[in-house]
Amino acid sequence: MSAKKIIVDGLCMSPYYDLYLVQSLQKIDKDISLFSISFHKDLKLFDKKITREPILDIISKLKIKNDKIRQILKAVEYIINLTYFTIKIIFNRPKLLHIEWLPLLIKSKAEIYFVKLWKTLGVRIVYTVHNILPHDTGEKYKNRYKIIYNLADALICHVEKTKNDLISEFGVSSKKINIIPHGPMYYEYENGIDKETACRKLKLNEKHQYVLILGTIRPYKGIEFLLKSWKTVTYTIPEAKLIIAGNGERQYINSIIRIIEELALTESIVSRFEFIPTEEVPLYHYASDIVVFPYKDIDQSGALFTAMALGKPIIATNVGGFKETVIDGKSGYLINYGNCEEFANRIIELMKDETKRRAFGEYNLKLIREQYSWDKIASQTLEVYKNLLGDVK
Repeated sequence: MSAKKIIVDGLCMSPYYDLYLVQSLQKIDKDISLFSISFHKDLKLFDKKITREPILDIISKLKIKNDKIRQILKAVEYIINLTYFTIKIIFNRPKLLHIEWLPLLIKSKAEIYFVKLWKTLGVRIVYTVHNILPHDTGEKYKNRYKIIYNLADALICHVEKTKNDLISEFGVSSKKINIIPHGPMYYEYENGIDKETACRKLKLNEKHQYVLILGTIRPYKGIEFLLKSWKTVTYTIPEAKLIIAGNGERQYINSIIRIIEELALTESIVSRFEFIPTEEVPLYHYASDIVVFPYKDIDQSGALFTAMALGKPIIATNVGGFKETVIDGKSGYLINYGNCEEFANRIIELMKDETKRRAFGEYNLKLIREQYSWDKIASQTLEVYKNLLGDVK
């Protein structure tokens, strides 16, 4: 075991979050490493940037195109890695494990037994509650997550709403819950280029105004609501374009395509239903005039902080962590989910007001620098470790 404090994301569920967090932690405390396989879509992401624990890391590098086969093989590799990792803990015990994800909880209870064993071996457990329950699953796995939340010595969540839900819905003591914000991602790529250049690189017509939603396409993100709102926008600004970019389950993407066709929106939408390479994420933001988050529900979204860090005005639904992050009338607008008329009207308003768009974007940059920097997040995270261990080193 090469480090005494280890960040655990064995299936590499949040590669860029892991990278930014561990980089910032290691600036302050060198005795920290990451337990994770490589990210299969960016194999060199972690190379020479952060310290990782030795791990079986084969499947990500095989370039398996079939998602289901790759996921099954990665799950098998993951269990092997957890077993080997646990054996290493027995002989060379770390002080603390900081778990980012337990991705197989929706399939089995195996990870619960691993966490219990780590606890029995005297290792302190920190768990980050990125999502209080998995998206689009209701309360199906609530009991399993309740066990994990109560096993952990300390929990980290990103917003007050999550903390309140942990207390009221999962019986967690408020004393072990720490609110540490999410941080921005991708902001250092293609830094500060203008709209014309970004559009040219993406082969978009820079004469159009663009509204962007970018990221994994999933039901909880409210794209159906957005499309109904967008129909109203096209009546007032017919030349406006909505960019929908990201991958997702093919069946769900097909349902979105059908809605686009039924609403006769094909000409006003730029769709790219595939994984967006890291270096293109900022380009889509710089090419766009507004970034939208029409979500049904959310704890917190890394995509929101990325848009803010790239100086974009935000229009989001008044749900979850958005209510605590988006300052209505200063960094963007908050709209009740389902209110298509108001969502459309706010898009139209910002499209017609370049001064307000710029002011909102500048305010978001200021918020990121003052409240959501990774250095500040790392310091707050180390304070959680210190409170459990008595010191940082």
